[in-house]
Amino acid sequence: MPEHDEIYGKYVENYEELVSKEDYQNNLLPALLNIADFKGKDIIELGGGTGRVSLQIAPMAHSVNIFDLSPYMLSLAKEKLKKKSLKNWTVAAADNRFIPVKNNMAHTVISGWSISYIVQWNFHIWEKELNKVFDEINRILQPGGTILIIETLGTGYKTPFLRDEKLKLYYAYLEKELLFNRTSIRTDYEFGNIDEADRILRFFFGDNLTDYIIKEKNYMEENNHIIIPECTGIWWKNSEKAT
Repeated sequence: MPEHDEIYGKYVENYEELVSKEDYQNNLLPALLNIADFKGKDIIELGGGTGRVSLQIAPMAHSVNIFDLSPYMLSLAKEKLKKKSLKNWTVAAADNRFIPVKNNMAHTVISGWSISYIVQWNFHIWEKELNKVFDEINRILQPGGTILIIETLGTGYKTPFLRDEKLKLYYAYLEKELLFNRTSIRTDYEFGNIDEADRILRFFFGDNLTDYIIKEKNYMEENNHIIIPECTGIWWKNSEKAT
């Protein structure tokens, strides 16, 4: 299994194959719409990857500016957005701690499965680096704007369960120190058969987690397809700046 930073640079097609299988019941967008209104809004997405979130919200938004550390991921996002004939978007490579836009640009800042890597890749100074991200988010948000953070709450589990101690610390910091609200949803994966599930999961998640799911049969079968449970968290709050 390649490291995740290598996947995002060299194995974009493999990554896209994985994420295209997630949330087959389309639970994510309704959950986001219960928290934030994207209609006519200016949105900035951090860690936009191959566009799985931006493709859902761009049709409603006034504008979507998508940033990601990997230009390879963004190149695929561009292709997908063009195919949808959407024109209200831009993409650019950028670190979540240094976003090249002016102050107060966005009604909403959204980040999916991205900020967690700031913690995981800089664990010896994770709080300092995480605070840089949120200082930047607050800078680019309009007064009273909304911050939405999407992260995993457990692959292969029907209810939230985390093995990763770093993620536990990060999520506790979001809730206790930064005072984010949290809700959770299911964004299960759907695969055509068990061999496809094994191949795709093993590439991204490695042997230990994949063996736990496949060999221990922690999956469901539905209409001859394989359903792998996935719990996803959504954290949100309004900008700390005065309205």
